[in-house]
Amino acid sequence: KSQTAVDVFVYDTSKDSDGGAWRHRTQHTSWYNEGASSTRGSRKEFPAIAVIVAEATKVTIYDGDDPSLPMWMVFNASGGLASDARFLPGSTVVAVNIRNGVLAVGVEDFSGRGGLYVADFNSEALSHYNTFGTYSIRAGDVSERNDSSGWQAITNSSFSIVASDINDVAMTVLPDAPTDAATGLPVPTIAVATDSGVSVIRDDGTVVDSLQTYVVGNCAFNSEGIFYSKDGGTASFSFATFADIAGGDGFGDEVASQSVGTKSFDILTRPTELALLGQNISVGGRVEGTGVVNGVALHAPNYTDFTKGMSALTTSSYNTGWMNGDIKLAALADTTAETLSDANALDDDFSTYADQAAAEAAGYSFANGCTFDATNNQVDVGASGQFNFNSASSIPNNSDVIAELVVSNVTTGALVFQSNFVNINPLNQTNAISANGTYHFSCKKSNLRVVGINSFDGSVDSISVRLADPDRSVNGKGLAVHGSLTKAAVATGADVVGYSGFSSSNYLEQPYNADLDFGTGDFCVMGWVKVSSGTGRIVEAIDAGNTEGFSLFASGATVYFRTRNTNNSQVLSNTDIRSGTWRFVAGVRQNSGADHLIYIDGALDNSAVGTVVRSIGGTDTPLLVGNRSALDAPWPGDIALIRISATAPTADQIAKIYEDEKLLFQENAKAT
Repeated sequence: KSQTAVDVFVYDTSKDSDGGAWRHRTQHTSWYNEGASSTRGSRKEFPAIAVIVAEATKVTIYDGDDPSLPMWMVFNASGGLASDARFLPGSTVVAVNIRNGVLAVGVEDFSGRGGLYVADFNSEALSHYNTFGTYSIRAGDVSERNDSSGWQAITNSSFSIVASDINDVAMTVLPDAPTDAATGLPVPTIAVATDSGVSVIRDDGTVVDSLQTYVVGNCAFNSEGIFYSKDGGTASFSFATFADIAGGDGFGDEVASQSVGTKSFDILTRPTELALLGQNISVGGRVEGTGVVNGVALHAPNYTDFTKGMSALTTSSYNTGWMNGDIKLAALADTTAETLSDANALDDDFSTYADQAAAEAAGYSFANGCTFDATNNQVDVGASGQFNFNSASSIPNNSDVIAELVVSNVTTGALVFQSNFVNINPLNQTNAISANGTYHFSCKKSNLRVVGINSFDGSVDSISVRLADPDRSVNGKGLAVHGSLTKAAVATGADVVGYSGFSSSNYLEQPYNADLDFGTGDFCVMGWVKVSSGTGRIVEAIDAGNTEGFSLFASGATVYFRTRNTNNSQVLSNTDIRSGTWRFVAGVRQNSGADHLIYIDGALDNSAVGTVVRSIGGTDTPLLVGNRSALDAPWPGDIALIRISATAPTADQIAKIYEDEKLLFQENAKAT
């Protein structure tokens, strides 16, 4: 269809309270007996599947039972004439929804005639909710929707919505909803997202408003209540149970900026859509770091503690799988079959350059007092110097990389590392470099440089830029590629790829990241693996001295989940996963570090309760995927969708992760 839609709703009448039977009891209505015209199709009966398309100036219902999708009915707006009294005013339709034959249309304010317009195809009642303390009913019926039959205003503040500028409409039918005597159907509950909060039109006809009065861009119901999100500005997201709504005005708890999934409520900074998918909430659009990532974010809330819910992000190029609670890493989540290699890595200690001209010829540039010191083979950055090295690496621009800087001779000031002129914090700290040491950064390869600030005085002794497998969580701290790894579809025609080819020289590594210093707290490590035989590490962050950290690995027929601080606390599986098929494995530590659990394919396989608590952190230990620090335990199979979280998932969440994600490992499974 050649048109610009502002909203689309696909209406399956079989999901109505009576399974859509109401469609066969409407022969008496005006619209059933309406003749064919430019605003009415020839089919009498309401379609079993209706595709409802809202444009700024009209709402069109298309017959989804017919493959050609012919027009079935059109509601025209008044085209900008305030004096026009047709059903839809102005030219600012923004949202549509329908349930049990009740069509709700949201309209932006237009000469005082914005608000919510409702057309009931069963009773033919036409009504209007606005913010003026009035509720209006229309003199005409549905067949007269496009004429000037006029409105009758009824003054009743109980029917007043909080604002007349509507942004979204949601509908549901509650289990105890009263039956409309005129239609024989339960009365829907309708929510409108407005410029001043959310109003819910309850099934008794009265209206209650949210505690929040910000501009709400989107709203959606599920079986627990209503979700709604702030439009623009600082991220904000709210939820209200049906019991809250039943309590009257002032419902809704704001749960902004909590660490749910990918700190998922921060995802909702400017969602383009908010919808219900099963018992999950989905949103379109998300902010990741300094750039916008467009996609669909799914949320499986934990209503007892929102910080322990789960999120998953689907884009055109990757799928994270479910990320629970305070997620710290979501990697190996790609859908591009390829070979990952460090062949183009830049590892330079500047020892080969005779002078600055030679360094510049190699792709470095120096500005604002930054100079090359050929005597000591280092770069003297200076008070406000700029040392640029993006072009010194042959890694393609905008690739994910891990960069390493070795800094020395720092006497004053600080040094900032930038990607595309934006400051990037080191992996193991949250501020600029102000002391000697080795620092790592996870970023995109785009205009890489270091800049002296606050009268900096110091030197850069060496630089490394290495291709990385990106971290798709909100943290954005990727895994550097060492050697060469193969990425191949997990099944014929599937989108998700698995990583293989691990060896003593082929593995993924995240330099020390303080996010993984879990102390004695709860955490989990999970992912998908495929192996037929052998022994090796899936994920490990235990230092080379085998002193402190955590590990998920297989030794023969046994999977181990281990935490360590001088000695081990661990749990061993009862299940042999060497089946040559994809298996889901999760290690969970909970109860303040005392309980260790291991799950295989979504079910609890074994537990070690009341073990000695091992404190993890502060050892500058790197994280390796597919090997361990000594590089002597490569994984002998494939790995995909690795996640690490500072939150212990529940057994139900583990089961959901497995049941949902196992579908991604089947032939022709689409994930993007």
